[in-house]
Formats: sequence, C-alpha cells, structure tokens
Amino acid sequence: MKIKALAGFLVLMSAVSVLSSQNPPAGEITVVIGEAQLQRPDGRERPLRMGMSVYQDNIIKTGAESKVEIKGFNGGVIRIAELSTVQIQGPDSQDDRKSGASVIGGKIWANMKAVILSDKSSVAFDTPTATAGIRGTVFRVDVEGDASATDVLVYEGKVVVKPEVIEKKQQGSADPAGERYEVGGPSEIEGPREVSLEEWITIVAGQQIRVEQSGNFSTWQFDAKKDSEDDWVRYNKERDAALEQGE
Repeated sequence: MKIKALAGFLVLMSAVSVLSSQNPPAGEITVVIGEAQLQRPDGRERPLRMGMSVYQDNIIKTGAESKVEIKGFNGGVIRIAELSTVQIQGPDSQDDRKSGASVIGGKIWANMKAVILSDKSSVAFDTPTATAGIRGTVFRVDVEGDASATDVLVYEGKVVVKPEVIEKKQQGSADPAGERYEVGGPSEIEGPREVSLEEWITIVAGQQIRVEQSGNFSTWQFDAKKDSEDDWVRYNKERDAALEQGE
C-alpha cells in the first residue's frame, strides 16, 4: 500500500515539475481560417485550433487561402498570411517579457498599439535579412519567397529596422540604444546603401523599407490607395477595426 502511495506521489511530483518548467505561453490562437499546423521544437506537428496556446520556438505554418491570428500575452496581435512560416518568440521564464516572431517566409501583420513597453520588456520581429523593433505601431512584414529581401510597411506609429548582417556583426551588442538614422518626410532616400554598424533606420507611418541580404536598403513613401486595395491589407484593417470595437 505504501509503495503504491509513494509511486503515485512521485508521478504527481513529476507532472508538477514538468508544468512548472514549461515556459509561459507567448499567446493564444484567436482565429484560424483554412488549414494551419503548429510544429513544436521536437519536430512534432498538430493542426492549429482556436484557443490553443503558443510558446517560445513553436513554428506556425499556414496553407493556401489560410490565415491565423495570435493575441499575445502583452496585448499585441499578430496575423499570419497564407503560405507563411513563422516562429514564435516569447518568454522563456516567468520574469521574461520578450515577445515577437521570426518570419521565416511569407507575410505577417502586427498590431502592437496595446503593448506597453518597459525596461524588462522587448518586442522584435526577425526575418532572414532584417530585424524590426516596434514602437507602439501597426505594420506588416513581407519576406520574399527565396528569403533574399524583406519589406516592412508601417501604417501607424514607427518601427526601427536593422539589416540582419549588421546584427550578426555586432555579436549581441545592445538593442536600439545606438545612433539611429531618422528617415525624414515622404521622399525617397538616396537609393540602396550600406548602413553603419550602429545604425538603426526609423520608419514612420506611410513609409516602406526594403532590406536585402547584402545589408543594402532603400525606403520610400508607399502608395496608400493602391496598398488599401490589397486583400491582405484590407482584411487586417477590417479585423483591427473590429477588435477596437470589442467584436
């Protein structure tokens, strides 16, 4: 009898240990349209469903004509377009407040207006060619099919962007505390060029930046009217408006 009781106690303690060691959730799936898969760090996959929690290093893959929405623990919202692959970035401890995503391929839309940043929190979005840090904003990220370039378009607020080759050269140096290059006004800058090792590029509402594998970038004022005719943009703006109204 005592042996059975001891065995049961050990099983219970093992379960508690597993639960306590699991990272806090990065967010919850609030919309699934079409088909999408969630891949865990061990490689196992399962169909994505509304109400599921997502964690650090989970990978979400969307099928054709599919969309996924994630509400983050920090109040931010990320939407993933069809035929996209996105790795979730979230807290790896109870005290950690980092969030964001790595866009391996495809498109995302991020509404971070509800996020309140502090000294202990950070929100960043990585792609094969660039890193984008948010400043209470609404923006989108498009990664070329061959991962050769990234486009970031800002709809509200501003985003700071750094080419990925610069990030790697810095070998873990401080986040956007360095000198930044402010992009003023709607005019196009002087074509693609290399940025300095300390340089973050600030993109404001109505502007777009394209970052190539080489680290070269260019930025310009995108055509808002033409952009609004895009199905992905229209869907996200309608969804953002619905969320603001509490729907």
